[in-house]
Amino acid sequence: MKFLDIIIIGIGLAMDAVVVSMAKGMKNGCNENCFNINNALILGFFFGLFQFLMPIAGYYLGNSFLKKLDFSATLFAFIILCVVGIKMILESFKDKDKTKKKLKFDFKEVLLLSIATSLDAFAIGISFSLMKINIFQASLIIGGVTSVLSLLGAFIGYKFGSIFEKRITVVGGLLLIAIGFKILLF
Repeated sequence: MKFLDIIIIGIGLAMDAVVVSMAKGMKNGCNENCFNINNALILGFFFGLFQFLMPIAGYYLGNSFLKKLDFSATLFAFIILCVVGIKMILESFKDKDKTKKKLKFDFKEVLLLSIATSLDAFAIGISFSLMKINIFQASLIIGGVTSVLSLLGAFIGYKFGSIFEKRITVVGGLLLIAIGFKILLF
């Protein structure tokens, strides 16, 4: 897998975290304990950290169990990427008004959101275990991309609200599906 492929996977995986960062950055009627630069940095750090750790965990789980089952690495990677991509696209059409209304910044919530937005990265880590890939390098790229994009997402949310929210999630899903097809066909 090429460096550019991992960056594109990182961008696709980061979209959930970007959307959450945008929602946390929105200022609609919020006047107490709200978004500020420190909160944006915290979001970027934790989303990136979990996006770094989860592929590694998935990779080692995959090495422990999946290689013994003799799966086709290419087919499995394709399936995982497409399932995650389709899930992201479908979720972009769900009503997210409930998450938009809760604008206060809570550290425990950030930890839970970090885990929730990185579960896809865990699944990708499992598929990485079936390929010849340096998992630490790939995870570092994925985590770094997520940190930067989450930080930017918080500022975009602060400036523009939820104008781009659904589009970003759809683009992330399409990127993952495209990488899946690239792995399968080439």
